[in-house]
Parts: sequence; structure tokens; C-alpha cells
Amino acid sequence: MRVMKSTISSQGRASRRFRHLAVLLIGLLLLAACGGGPSSGEPGEAEPDRAEPGAEQTAQAPQRIAALSTNVAEIALQLAGPERIVLIGRNALNPALSNHADLARQVPNTIIDGASLDPEQVLAHEPDLILLTGRLGAEKDAIAVFEAAGVPLLSFSDWSSIAAFQQNMLTIGEALGPESAARAREIVDDMNRRLAEIESRVPEQENPPSVLMISNQATRPLMAGPDSLSYELIMRAGAVPAVDSLGLTRSMPADVEQIVQADPDYLLLVDVLGRGEDSFRELMENPGMATVKAVQNGNVRLVPARSFYSASTGIVDGLAELVEWLYP
Repeated sequence: MRVMKSTISSQGRASRRFRHLAVLLIGLLLLAACGGGPSSGEPGEAEPDRAEPGAEQTAQAPQRIAALSTNVAEIALQLAGPERIVLIGRNALNPALSNHADLARQVPNTIIDGASLDPEQVLAHEPDLILLTGRLGAEKDAIAVFEAAGVPLLSFSDWSSIAAFQQNMLTIGEALGPESAARAREIVDDMNRRLAEIESRVPEQENPPSVLMISNQATRPLMAGPDSLSYELIMRAGAVPAVDSLGLTRSMPADVEQIVQADPDYLLLVDVLGRGEDSFRELMENPGMATVKAVQNGNVRLVPARSFYSASTGIVDGLAELVEWLYP
């Protein structure tokens, strides 16, 4: 029995010694773990979990934007402000065409845009995001240069409807960062609210008036066809686009004989170039124009392109003016 008792006693002492060693070992391991590097609360350690909300996204958001056409420039100015834009297309400074010409003038550098766009000049400003339309030959050629240079790029070819404009704005907002994305959504929602309110003022009518829009951006006046935002504006105002009677499928140069044939009730002269009535003088002084109902009834109005032609938030103001003019 003593042997057995002695054996148990010996095992108990070994067990106690093992427990002491185990406790000591665990303590050393814990100490090593604590001393192996600074804890999450020690000074000097980066703490991503404690970063300000949105700080990482803001740091990654483009800070040197090149907005190379009026459409994208207007959006970028609204969503990012001039301080994040290093280069802007010169047409964005035209108050007849741009709703934010005052902000565009705060951008430090301008470039000739459209058909004369020089991609090497753009790259010289080291943009971290390039925004442009891709409709003209020079723009399409520039896209290939930008892609070869590896610069982030967003190109938009469809601006022919309010829905297309709004989608382009949302896409640009996402590219500019979370704050810009939220702002884009607010603007689009406000546009839709205002559009619905304006359209609610359009009366039901059996014989809606016909409207013709003629712009001056080309070497000769251009009639707005179904491929233009101006066409949608007429439809939303409850009127009939006069070009429908001509069977036009796209915008075309304005010919006096065609205008006489369309014989619109209302005629809008859309000033894209900022040259006012002088740019339409030759057209309006043609003897044939005196036979057009709109001219005979004094229903001719000169309007800025920023509200009746450009794909921008200003199109809402254009609709409001048109509805008020048609239904006083």
C-alpha cells in the first residue's frame, strides 16, 4: 500500500510541477505575443478600422480630372468642383452653351475641344481621369492615345435623351468618388421631380402646337431631329416636333423650303455659338420665312443652347420656359 501511496504521491508532485511549468510557459507566450509588436492601441500603428469614414475612398478619388467636352465638363463641375479639374474644354466657358461657365473659368487650364482636340496636350497635364465624348473623329483618335498611355478614361457617345444624360451623370459620379456619386443621385432625383411638376402643367389638347428648333452650331442653321435632346424637349412640352412632317430621322441643315413646308406654329432659334440674332439674320430675312405661321404670329424666340440644346441639368429650365411660352 505504501508503494501505491508513494506512486500516487509521486504522480501528484509531477502533475503539480507540470502545471506550474505550463502556467509559466503560457505566461511567457502571452508576454512574447504582447511584446512582439505594438498592439492595436499603441502609438505608431496604422489603424484602418479607426480611419475616418470614406477617407480611403476620398484618397483614391481622382484629383486631376481632364473634362474635355462641355457635356462631361458640366457634370464634373457640379460633382467635383473646379478645384479637382486640371484641364477643361474651352466650350465649357461659353455661357450660351454652358450652365456653369463661371465655375469653368476657375479651372487653371483650357484646351480646344471637339474636332481639334490634341491628346498630347491633354497628357502633358498628367490627368488621373479623362472624361470626354467620343462622337467626333478627333475624339475617337484621342481615345486610342489615352488608352495606350494607360490613363483612366470614361467616354460617352449618347447624349440624345434626358435618360442618357442622367445615366452618364451617375456613371461619372461613381468614378469621382462616393460623395460625388451621392451628389449625382440627388441631382438626378431633383431633375425628375422638377420634370414631373413641369409636365403636369401641360394641358390635354386635341390639336397640339407644332414646334421647330433651329440651332446655329454648324456653318448653316441646323434643324433638330429625332436624334437630338431638343426633340425630346418638344415632346415633353406636349407639342409636335415640326420635323416629323418632313420625315426627318436625324438633325439636318435647315433649308427655307423645308421650313416653309413644315410651317411650325412656334419657332425656336437656339444660340449655340453665343452670337445672338446675327447668326440667324440671313435665314430670317429670306422672303420665304415671312409665310411661316410662327413668323406671321410673332411666335419666334431666341433661346440659349444651355437650356434647349446641351445635355445638362439646364434642360429642365428649358422645358419650363417652353411650357410657359406655349401655354401662357
